[in-house]
Amino acid sequence: MIIRNLFSEKMFISAEHYFHYISQILSQLKTGIEPKSQLPQLKAYFYDKDANEIQSEETEAKANNVAIINITGVLTKFGNWYNYGAEDYAQLLAEAYQDDTVKSIIMKWHCVGGSDGAMITLKNALQKRNKPVISVIDDMSMSAAVYIMQFTDYKIAVDEMASIGSIGVMANFTNYDKYYEDLKVEIHEIYPPESNWKNKPIREAKKGNYDVIIEEVLSPWAQHFQKIVLENSPKLDQSVEGILAGRVFYASNALEYGLIDDIKAMDDVIRMAFDYTNDELNKLFNN
Repeated sequence: MIIRNLFSEKMFISAEHYFHYISQILSQLKTGIEPKSQLPQLKAYFYDKDANEIQSEETEAKANNVAIINITGVLTKFGNWYNYGAEDYAQLLAEAYQDDTVKSIIMKWHCVGGSDGAMITLKNALQKRNKPVISVIDDMSMSAAVYIMQFTDYKIAVDEMASIGSIGVMANFTNYDKYYEDLKVEIHEIYPPESNWKNKPIREAKKGNYDVIIEEVLSPWAQHFQKIVLENSPKLDQSVEGILAGRVFYASNALEYGLIDDIKAMDDVIRMAFDYTNDELNKLFNN
């Protein structure tokens, strides 16, 4: 499933992390796949107003808490033996929405990006929120993570040297034609005139013509991504070269350019989440 995700979906990810991730997965596949059951159960963490973690799962003990959801690695739509998927994180969000003891939610990002399917899944989950959701960049938030952050209510980095950016899209496909030729296997693809556009972007790309896949597949997503950032980051300085075209920034610059809202230590973010709830809840959800 994850291999299909990585090679067939549009990817919103930093290339240096993407190709390292693929190499890592292929290497592990050669040595044997660990089943998904080996992953620890995905869960939220709960903190009180003094930024102390609440150990008990009892409702009374959790009263007036902030839930933290850690989002790590490469985001694919579905979970697998290697990492959690967007649907897993969306389920945690849904549970937090329904939990009356949770006053606000922090999504803590250590994410190099992911797929379009993951982005759509978490966008839809966040649009159903009934309480504030704050994005916190732990040490990096790239591409797909930046897109998803636009649907949260506040964007903070925990350190001035955290990395944010890589707004953009890329595609990757594998041409197996030469492989099958070496096996002396001849493959014929036949399309009627009524289906002359079917698979055309890939067919043209295999010939070395990338214009169709750029115009039909990549540019529409890139333009949509830029539109979402502009709509949800009103202080964004569009004059900064590359800010909407894949450039990566440290948080100190991202704050100056309007890509994030603040830089604040994690304990302070947790404390702020309680105040933010009290100050902003009615304005956000009871207009």
